[in-house]
Amino acid sequence: MTEKEKKSFRRSRLKCKYGITLEQYDTMLKIQNGVCAICKQPEISLNNVGTTKNLSVDHSHFTGKTRGLLCNRCNTLIGYLEHKLVLEANKYLRRYK
Repeated sequence: MTEKEKKSFRRSRLKCKYGITLEQYDTMLKIQNGVCAICKQPEISLNNVGTTKNLSVDHSHFTGKTRGLLCNRCNTLIGYLEHKLVLEANKYLRRYK
């Protein structure tokens, strides 16, 4: 796949999945100084060809609204936090305070 094709695919994916343009993604990245909105660190996870992944677009699964860009680790954490299982885990932990 050529660089032009990769950029076109990325542009389409951002628009279809998150409703944002590549330019909007790049603006968010610039505002965040190229780091994760939560841990303030750059992405370190690698993709299947061994290069560093782009920061993930964080969005609410309830509203669809885009919130920011996160590293893979923080994006996974947020996914778990939005799940009802976290509420049950919190109840469990409070019992043993």
